[in-house]
Amino acid sequence: DDISSILSICTAIATKAVALGLVDTPGTAGSDAQDEDSSSDDELVPMGGTIPGTTISFDLSNGELDLSEHQINDGGCETLVSHLRTEHHSDSVSRIWFLDLEGNGLSSAGGILLSRELLPYTPLLQHLDLSCNGIGPTGAEALGHALESGAVPLLSHLDLHGNAICDVGCVALGNALTLGSVSVLDLSANRIEHVEALAPLLYNNHAGECLTELNLRENGIESIASFFPRTNNEMASNWRVPSWLTFLDVSWNCIADFGALSEAHVRVHLHTQTEDLERSVLPALVDLDVRGNSVPDGDCVAWMALLQQTVAPLLRWKKGDDDTAAVAFAEQPAAQQDGIAGPENV
Repeated sequence: DDISSILSICTAIATKAVALGLVDTPGTAGSDAQDEDSSSDDELVPMGGTIPGTTISFDLSNGELDLSEHQINDGGCETLVSHLRTEHHSDSVSRIWFLDLEGNGLSSAGGILLSRELLPYTPLLQHLDLSCNGIGPTGAEALGHALESGAVPLLSHLDLHGNAICDVGCVALGNALTLGSVSVLDLSANRIEHVEALAPLLYNNHAGECLTELNLRENGIESIASFFPRTNNEMASNWRVPSWLTFLDVSWNCIADFGALSEAHVRVHLHTQTEDLERSVLPALVDLDVRGNSVPDGDCVAWMALLQQTVAPLLRWKKGDDDTAAVAFAEQPAAQQDGIAGPENV
């Protein structure tokens, strides 16, 4: 009985307190705060989602959009771009700095779509990977137009490995990149035969920047002579800024003569002595891969002897089954190099 009386008194006190507004009705405590939190959640920028019609999800919370190896093809790319361009995601898209669409079966249509409908809305983009697709020359030209327009002014890393952009695409990108700040460029496995359009990128561009890493592996390139000044006058007038290229991969092409590379260093070295100028063509180069080309034995030995006098002390030599002799030659002191045969392919 005493307990029942106590409970009755407590219930009466609680009821009176609610009636007087001294406490909230049970179950409603903090409701205003909850309403405020839910309304603020509605105003938060969405940071992810799923591509409509697929189970492929993405997360933009850290400014990265990584959909590599999903084989979304051109249709999925169009759906993705349309989805991202909605007002719901527009703010998140503008914050993307990393975009990876490697291995998605994109054709020229996909390359054009990305270049025209997505890149102009990603002003903070620094890293773009479209490798192992098939955007071809037309897609590369569209990408070139986007770069020329200043759509991605901060882009520093561009990977187009395996897109069959050919010479036409190479020219389009070469012209466009002179206006940008790309420092790492991968154009390997793209059926490129002529690389003259890339030569200015090795020295300086409109932004005062130049490439530090260039990958041209597995193309059909026959000569890289256009990369280097042909005369001292050209060095003095047209190549005022030396290259800061640290990595150059021209392996597995059709190059039969690397004389232009080493001769350029010797020519500039002599010019430096006579004119008392501190200038070199490739002063920062430390990683050079020339394996799988077609340099005859005699030319290989002569070239490496000349290279040893100029830039070889700075290089890290690639060692493989087919270039052991080249590495052994490079590691020998100059006085002991006579008589060492060079390999057929470096």
